[in-house]
Amino acid sequence: MAYTLDLIGGRWKPTILWRLLNCGSLRYSKLRKSMPNISERILILQLRELENDGLVSRMIYPEVPPRVEYKLTELGLRLEPVLRLLSDWGMLTALQGIRTYTFESDFDRFDQSVFIEFHFIYAGNPMITIGFS
Repeated sequence: MAYTLDLIGGRWKPTILWRLLNCGSLRYSKLRKSMPNISERILILQLRELENDGLVSRMIYPEVPPRVEYKLTELGLRLEPVLRLLSDWGMLTALQGIRTYTFESDFDRFDQSVFIEFHFIYAGNPMITIGFS
């Protein structure tokens, strides 16, 4: 357990792995835009750690300007059931109490960031707010 948490634990690693799992390969800029609350320094450090641990691969294309894409390796893809269970557990746990979550995403078809807030209320239906920032 400690080894697994060492590899995928932390504030940002699960989010990076989840994005790559759901999107396949992502250019660095697209990954960065999909996680607006992470600093560039921390994202680079976390990607390097995931790459050194063999969970993420980095492909550098010899173009001007250079293009860098990240994707999960075979080992990283084996984390899919773990990541899905963590996601499901979080959603079910949130339904048991009063919680507010805000998810931000950057959609290509909008000029603005789209945010979705889920307000989970105990013994009630979730309230969903969608807005633009």
